[in-house]
Amino acid sequence: MRKIASSAAFRAAIASAVLAAVVAINIPVFAEPLLLVYPNGPAVFRFDAERYELLPADGSSQSFGIGGVLLWDKIAQRIPAEVYRAPYLTGFEPSPNGRNEFVTIDTEFKIIIDGYSPHPWTVSNLHVRFLPDQAGSAPSLIVGGVAQNSNICEVPGFTVSTPTGDGFYSGSSEVHVR
Repeated sequence: MRKIASSAAFRAAIASAVLAAVVAINIPVFAEPLLLVYPNGPAVFRFDAERYELLPADGSSQSFGIGGVLLWDKIAQRIPAEVYRAPYLTGFEPSPNGRNEFVTIDTEFKIIIDGYSPHPWTVSNLHVRFLPDQAGSAPSLIVGGVAQNSNICEVPGFTVSTPTGDGFYSGSSEVHVR
């Protein structure tokens, strides 16, 4: 069964998902708090074709290339570096339902939640939704050691309070899923 970390937690300015970097990536500066949510395991990023497109990875963009292509944000006119934070991003595919989401076939993994803000803040009331690979099948989930009765799971809050050195703050949380 596939489990999908939904992009619902992302701001409209960024696409979903999101990860602990394999290579150093400059995170775009935003004026409001931002959450990046992504799996810490092999994952494909499904994207809304109205917002994103795949371009050939060549020249200076090769560092963002996966399988010879890179993801391009047509609205913001940039490479969405936040998507590339997923440490084991294996590829891209258009979403059949218009959602931006990470898809993993792992049955056990961690969800990473990174927060960024121009001021310290506490992240609370955060939920992650898991979708089964086949309609009608319900995922059996244990999130943070607690069996779930729903495919929408509350994850523990955390504080975004570590200065990044550029006037912003960061914080991170991990949730084990199986």
